[in-house]
Amino acid sequence: MIDRIIVAAALALTAGAAQAQDFAGEVSLSFGKAPLFSTDDDEDRFSEPGYLLSGWGGMTFGDWRVFGDINVFNRNIGSQDFDSYAPEGARSIGLHFGRTFGTAYAGAFIGRNQFQSDDTPSGNGYKSGKLYGIEGQYEMGNVTFFAQLGRADMVGDPGDNAFTGGFQRVGVSTSVDKFTLTADYEQGRSPNVFEDGSGDWGEYRTLGATVDYQFSERVIGTLSYRNMDILANTEDNGSDDFYGIGVRIPFGAATGKRNNLTTSYYPGLAAAWASALD
Repeated sequence: MIDRIIVAAALALTAGAAQAQDFAGEVSLSFGKAPLFSTDDDEDRFSEPGYLLSGWGGMTFGDWRVFGDINVFNRNIGSQDFDSYAPEGARSIGLHFGRTFGTAYAGAFIGRNQFQSDDTPSGNGYKSGKLYGIEGQYEMGNVTFFAQLGRADMVGDPGDNAFTGGFQRVGVSTSVDKFTLTADYEQGRSPNVFEDGSGDWGEYRTLGATVDYQFSERVIGTLSYRNMDILANTEDNGSDDFYGIGVRIPFGAATGKRNNLTTSYYPGLAAAWASALD
């Protein structure tokens, strides 16, 4: 059902673009290093090349706003099996819709994650899970506050490895001249299944920071860092980081302001880590 909603909304976005007051979007790409650590792997630390690719596009109709986004995180793990090393990445696609009230915005989102699982034909392939929730944003001068509250259902191996539970995200973004600094924190908990079923639990926590510099109206340079800790109630834990340099390219009516309300891929990445830590 959620896939049909996303597809229908994407078609509606395309059909309504010509009648919208503003059509805007952006593509963004960053390359860098994706360090990782796992207590299930002799407590060694590794660092692999990785990238982040994202994009969004949407429209406003009076006080109403609707937009879709995609996000891809990928790390090069070569020919290694993810469950004996680390997940190679995760992906998200989402639909966001809501209303503005002056300098405030309130809305909701639905989407999907793709994440690696043993329960695939190759044993190293991707499965899909759903997520949904509410979100809001408030602008106060050159400072923007934003938050999301959601639920994720990411089942890797049924009854065994999964992330099924709630997640929360809060952040702030501020602009000074051509610079924009954005910081956010996200936390999620799967209370009854993670590395194993039967009451096993798992959590993830992420902390990110990004600095943007606007070279021109359509070219924005970025420096970013993100730390993700994966916690399990067994003896194994992990960390999954990324730092990179990249570029953002706004299009349409986009002014270069960062779209803070993105669809998280972290619940899916956490579900893949549950298999890797098991």
